[in-house]
Amino acid sequence: MAPERFRMRRVKAVESHGSRLALIRAAGELFAERGFEAVSTRDIADKAGVNLGLIHYHFGSKQHLHTAALRHAAARGSQERLREVNRATPEQMSDPKKLSEIIYRTIEAWFDELLHPGDEPWRARLILREFADPSPAFRALVGEIFHADVEALVSLYRCARPHGSDDEARAWAFMPAAHALLLHQARQALLVLLGRRELSDDFIDSVIRTLALAMILLAGLPLPKELQYTRDEGHISRGRGQATRSRA
Repeated sequence: MAPERFRMRRVKAVESHGSRLALIRAAGELFAERGFEAVSTRDIADKAGVNLGLIHYHFGSKQHLHTAALRHAAARGSQERLREVNRATPEQMSDPKKLSEIIYRTIEAWFDELLHPGDEPWRARLILREFADPSPAFRALVGEIFHADVEALVSLYRCARPHGSDDEARAWAFMPAAHALLLHQARQALLVLLGRRELSDDFIDSVIRTLALAMILLAGLPLPKELQYTRDEGHISRGRGQATRSRA
C-alpha cells in the first residue's frame, strides 16, 4: 500500500505543478494582451482550463498571480542575456577587442530573446507592456528581476571607461531597453514613417547592428569585424554566421 500511496502523491504533485504553470501562462498571455485591470480571474481560469478556485489555492490573489507571471516572463530572458557577461574572464574584460565582442553578443542575446520568445511569445510583450505602463508588481520587482541585467551592462561600460560617471554608465546600459520599447510601442508609427506594412528581418538586424555599433563606439572600444564598414559596399557588414532569421 505504501508504494501506491507514494505514487499517488507524486501524481498529485505533478498535476498541481501543471495547473500552476497553466495559470501562469494563461495569466501572462492575457495580462500582456489586455493589461492587469482588464483581466478577471474567471478569464484566466477559463483560458487555463482549470477550476477558478485553483488561483486562490496556488497564488492567493490575482495580484500575486500577476507577480508570478512577471517573474516567469523575466527569468529565462535574464539568464540568456547575462550568459556572455558571466562567462567572461578578467583577461577578456580587460582586452578591448574581446570586450567589444562581449557587448555585441550581449545586445544580440537581448534582442533575440525579445524577438524569438519560443513557445511563450507573451513573455516579451508582458515585459514591454510593464516598461510602458508599470504596474505595482513591476515596481516591486524592479530590483529583483531587472537590476542584474542593468548592472551587467553597467559593469561592461565601466570596464571600458573606468572613469565614466554613474549617469553615463546607466544611460548607456538603458539603450537596448529604449530601442526595444520603441520597436514594440511605436511599431505602427514606425511603419507609417517608413512607408512599410511590416518591419523586415533586414531592418530589425540593422537596428541591432547599429545599436551595437553606437554603444561600442560610445564605450571607446574597437569595432568587432561583424560591425566594421566595408569599403566597397559602404555599409555595416553582416559578418560571419549572420543568416536571416525568421521572426514571430
